[in-house]
Amino acid sequence: MQSALAGGNSEGRVDTRFAGMLLICAALAMLLWTTPLLVPFRLFVTMVHEVSHALVGVATGGQVLGISISLDGSGVTFVRGGNQFLTASAGYVGSSLFGAGLLLLARERRWRRPLLQALTVGLVIATVVFFREPTGIVAALLLAGMFWLFAARGPDWLVALLVYLLAVLNGLYAVIDLLTLLQLSGPAAAAASDAATLRRITGIPTMFWALLWTAIAVLAQYLALRTCLAGPAAPRLGTAGRRHDRG
Repeated sequence: MQSALAGGNSEGRVDTRFAGMLLICAALAMLLWTTPLLVPFRLFVTMVHEVSHALVGVATGGQVLGISISLDGSGVTFVRGGNQFLTASAGYVGSSLFGAGLLLLARERRWRRPLLQALTVGLVIATVVFFREPTGIVAALLLAGMFWLFAARGPDWLVALLVYLLAVLNGLYAVIDLLTLLQLSGPAAAAASDAATLRRITGIPTMFWALLWTAIAVLAQYLALRTCLAGPAAPRLGTAGRRHDRG
């Protein structure tokens, strides 16, 4: 039985129904990005960005002093030591790869609930290890509770929609925020931006790093979309109370 998003496509053809769902999520994200409705999700993508900094900082021998998240969607990671070049690069690159990975996993129905459970565990660990101020701690725990509730009791169609939205938001965040950074990469560049940090380290202008990270973000999303939309297996979006077998 085909579901609402069972593309019915043969191998080599674009899965138009899956593409349509992603476009709807992208449109919702663009229209509602500055509204209170998306504040929890904006905070989540900021957490992904900042935790990427933190993980690379730790991996290169540094010590994470803390992560601060603000309700306006901004964030900062305080790292002592480690490789500053790799740590500063990790935010946008990590967000891009994370969004692409979510997109690939979102397509498979069997991965959606385990994915939300994994995100729940990751948020709890990040809260204990990295977050040091009330906004980040409360937001992370509330998001963790929501993800776990959806994974445990959410209907298939709502679980799928949530995972699609998370994937799209992380991909859009990496690209759109970098495009904004490109506009700020001249003399008015913010001194605290990741690109400005690399300029101080390497002497290479912030514009170069903004362009490089934008190219990486676009490439990651393109490869993930191409794999998802042209693959032989159509994604499944189940309905409440009805089982849909793959095949």
